[in-house]
Parts: sequence; C-alpha cells; structure tokens
Amino acid sequence: MARDLPALPDARVGDEQVDSPEACDGCLRERLHRGDVAHVERHVEHLRALLRPQPAPRIAVHISARRPPQRWPAERFAALIERLHARLGACSVLLWAPGPGGDPRHPGDDDKANEITERVGQSAPLVAYPTIRL
Repeated sequence: MARDLPALPDARVGDEQVDSPEACDGCLRERLHRGDVAHVERHVEHLRALLRPQPAPRIAVHISARRPPQRWPAERFAALIERLHARLGACSVLLWAPGPGGDPRHPGDDDKANEITERVGQSAPLVAYPTIRL
C-alpha cells in the first residue's frame, strides 16, 4: 500500500525536468554521485512495489488531464479505487503528471494524488507513482 512506502522521489535534478527513462537513469546516477543514496533507495522501493507479484489484478488509474472539463475531483478517483478493490480485489496503481497544479506550462497533480492517497487510506491497496513520460 502506498502509505507504507517512503516519500515519492522527485522528477527533477536542479531545475531540469526528468522526462525520459534515460534522463531518470542520469538523475539517479547524479544523485548517487552526490551521495543522495536515500533518494535512490526511495525510487527503487517504489519500483519494486509496482513490480511485486500480486494475486489480484492491478489496475492503473491515471488522474491527470490537460483540459479542465476532463478532470475529476479527488474524491471521485478515491471512490473508484475503493470500488475496484471491493468488486475485483484490485490493487490500483495511481499515476499522475508530477508537479504543482498552478504551473501554466504543464500543470501537475501532486496535490490531487496526495489527497486521493489520504482519502483511500487503508480501505484499498494502492501504489502511487508519478509518471515521468507518457
């Protein structure tokens, strides 16, 4: 469950947005070079949680949308995740565009993802991970 995992790693190195697996690898190597082993360990732990074998189905729920009319409120996503678990026994993987919602170039959903995670609480298994690239 997401609440049992350490804090999410950020998707930035300094002011540079990490937007590809190669850049992510570079980000992690840079963090190791600087001695930020804890950041790399958090990142690896999240990836392990995503890849851990599960007897139940895994369903990805991506909460980000560019157009405001296509955006759902956090409570609606939380209810969906709880229903998927109740009806299918599903473990949901929460995905979103990282960053603050107020970014005019690329609004992110960090706050919404945190709210969904809090709303779901212990009622359904949930792994939360920001998408770096779609």
